[in-house]
Amino acid sequence: RFGGDEPPSEPGGSSAPPGVFDLSDSGLSEFPAKGAVKDLRYARELDLQGNALTVLPEGRLPRLEWLESLALTGNRLARFPDDLARCNRLRTIFAGANDIVDPAPAFEAPVLLHLGLAHNRVARLPPADVCAGAETLVSFDLAANALCGLRETLESLAAMPSLRALVLRENPLALEPGYRLAVLKKLPLLRTLDEREVSREERAAAAARADAVSASPPEPPPAFPALTLNCFLLDDAVRCRDASCVSAT
Repeated sequence: RFGGDEPPSEPGGSSAPPGVFDLSDSGLSEFPAKGAVKDLRYARELDLQGNALTVLPEGRLPRLEWLESLALTGNRLARFPDDLARCNRLRTIFAGANDIVDPAPAFEAPVLLHLGLAHNRVARLPPADVCAGAETLVSFDLAANALCGLRETLESLAAMPSLRALVLRENPLALEPGYRLAVLKKLPLLRTLDEREVSREERAAAAARADAVSASPPEPPPAFPALTLNCFLLDDAVRCRDASCVSAT
């Protein structure tokens, strides 16, 4: 269960195995206080769905040193805490149906595999250098948010090296013509998009589109009206025969 290693003993206490704690639909408006739930520090899976949480206090989640899965769906959270980088075992976060605007703190969780943020208020992803911190993220659900800019969104997502499953449906950007092909062109390693497996035909079409774009000649510079001055250089001055154009250098 633990890869052959026994969990370390707590100083002066027992080494109770990590477990599943279901606190869903419990009417909680605050994260459980320290000691309020017996053995919560040993939680491997913590279910807080369907409560009325508005904030996750700093310092509480990193103390749950066994925590691997955190379910927060259906609360009133506006943001993630800034210390998820210290949650060294956290692999999945389910945080749909909240009011989260910025997913960036979750990208710092060092072994995170799945981040569920459907039905939140994400209008823009962090820049690519921030998204690159999500090195282990394999699955990202952003359905039904407020993402509008397809190009900038894909630039950020392309910085996630392990991303293989992505959900973007029900965002404004999903209404753009050629949306699916554009996503697959920018993210060629995706296996599923909007919970639909990427077909061989789609992958080939996206690759062909990428090749066509790279092979096309650069666009010519914008055309401006030709201006012939018929100038001569005299005594370090540029003089034009056209009396309306005289410029000293």
